[in-house]
Amino acid sequence: MRVPFCAPRLPPTLGGSVANVDVDAGAVGCDIRPAGGLSIPTVGQLIRRALPTSAVAVISFPALAWFLPDAAPELLWFLATLAVFGLLMLVHYFAQAPRPRFNKKVSRVRWQGALSSAPKFRIVPSDPDVRTAAGLAACAIVEGLVVMVAVLLGMFLGELVRPEFPWVLASCGALGVAIGSAFRIRRAWCYLHVLHAGSRSD
Repeated sequence: MRVPFCAPRLPPTLGGSVANVDVDAGAVGCDIRPAGGLSIPTVGQLIRRALPTSAVAVISFPALAWFLPDAAPELLWFLATLAVFGLLMLVHYFAQAPRPRFNKKVSRVRWQGALSSAPKFRIVPSDPDVRTAAGLAACAIVEGLVVMVAVLLGMFLGELVRPEFPWVLASCGALGVAIGSAFRIRRAWCYLHVLHAGSRSD
C-alpha cells in the first residue's frame, strides 16, 4: 500500500482547475529521474560537492594578496582576481554533483511557479520537464549561496592581508548573488526536500 509523503494543501481553484500553479498532487511520489537517467542532487549532495570550490575560494584570495608584489598595480590585482574566479568555475565544473541538462524549452514562468509553490503546498509538478527545470534552478540557488559566501569570506581575508586593493568593489557581484540566493534559499531547499521525499515514498 502506497503511503504518500504528505497530504498536499491544494491552492484555490479557478473553473475547476488549479490556478497559476503547474503541479499535481499525484506528483509527490513520482520518479525524479529524467529520461537521461541522472537525477536531481539532494541538498546534502550539493553542499558536499560545493565544499572544494568553497575551500579554494577561501584560500585563493588571501594567498593572492600575500604573493602579489608590494608595488603591484591594481590592474595586476584585477587580472589575478579574474584568474581566481576562472579557477573557481573550473573547480566547480568538475566537483559539482551530476545532474540532467536544463531544457531551455521549458517556460520560465512554469518552473518558477513550481519553486514558489513548494514551501506552501508541498507538491512538485507532474510534468517531468518542468519538475527537472525547477530542480536544477533550486540546485543553482543552493550552490550559489554556499560558494558566494565562501568567496566573500576569502575576499574579507584578502582585505586583511592587503587592504590597499579595492576588495569591496570586487565583492559587489558575489554579494549580489549571495543576497539573491539567500532570499530564495527557503523555496529551493523545500522544493528539493519535497522532490526527494516524494521519490522515497514509492
